[in-house]
Amino acid sequence: MALHATCIQNAVDQLPTNIRQVGRDYLAQERLARRWRLGDADYAAELRGYADRYHPHIHAHEAQLVATCTCEGKRMPCRHAAALLLDLEQNAEMYYETPWALAQTAPPMLARWPFDQELNWDLIPDLPPFWREPFSDGALHRLQQRLQTSSIRSRLSRDPLAPLWAEMHASWLEQPAVRAQFDLWRDRHLTKSLPDDFEAWLMLHWMQPCLPLAPIMNVVSAGANNPACVDALLSFLWRPHLVHPTGERLVTMLADLTILQPDLANVLWTRYTDLDPGSLRQADAWYQAGRADRAIALIDRHLPDDPKLRREARLRLIAWLAPEDGIPHRIALAWESCSLTPVEPVRHLIDPKAWDSLKSSIQARQKSGAVTDDRE
Repeated sequence: MALHATCIQNAVDQLPTNIRQVGRDYLAQERLARRWRLGDADYAAELRGYADRYHPHIHAHEAQLVATCTCEGKRMPCRHAAALLLDLEQNAEMYYETPWALAQTAPPMLARWPFDQELNWDLIPDLPPFWREPFSDGALHRLQQRLQTSSIRSRLSRDPLAPLWAEMHASWLEQPAVRAQFDLWRDRHLTKSLPDDFEAWLMLHWMQPCLPLAPIMNVVSAGANNPACVDALLSFLWRPHLVHPTGERLVTMLADLTILQPDLANVLWTRYTDLDPGSLRQADAWYQAGRADRAIALIDRHLPDDPKLRREARLRLIAWLAPEDGIPHRIALAWESCSLTPVEPVRHLIDPKAWDSLKSSIQARQKSGAVTDDRE
């Protein structure tokens, strides 16, 4: 269950007055740091008490919040957990997922039970670095400075820029200038010894699924160590992590596996059809693996019923097919969108009489009141 504002508010309202006041005092004295979340249901932080450091933890379970703390107080929520609750009430968006350094070093058993075992809290920064916050124009200059002053390392796990890309807020990667910088950094690694550090690349993609890492997987696929890398990916996929699994992360791993071992991936895709409506992500993976024929066949045989997904499928087919073979899909888009825009680029390939007939049909649909959508 995810943590909701109403649950936090209810838990805060139920705090004893004296416990709530101590929690507020902790926050006023800025004693709470190292904010961290595991998925959407577990939140923790470090509370610097007057005599020791404590680590309160809030878990959302069946519309209830369960509080624990390393102080082992007899009554929960304790004053440290109270501070955490009060902070979550105001600053829930400041709790970020596991940082790169901690994700790299956490053993599997710790990943399964992170709040019942000793955790290296020093690997979680007191305050999140600027790249974990949403993108802003002012921060772009700071990013460029960091990129210019950091040198690439042969092993990804030791590269000073790996944490930046792994932890970066998704809004940064929507910026073309930032994506271009990532492409440059990634391509410089293509000449390094990738299989020796392959699990670090898997962790990078797990933490940041939107990164375009198909070139990395293609290099690994062509190498002699491909079988070992396939084993590493399968092991990575099924073991627990301190970075919570999501549908997007699972699908990303399957896409990587499609490049490394297509036949095996094809079997696994059938287990996750609910995560890939219309099979569009699987088709993308086949295309990136150099199997355009498989990608085209996958979505051409069974176009999605959902209008939005069907449109995305047609746009892929138009991009992947030869211009003349994509004409039927362009015409379908024109009919569905009530606009000639999709077929304009191939007008020279269409018989003039057929073009006039299509134009008349579209105009008739427009007059009938059909909604126009010129996006392509």
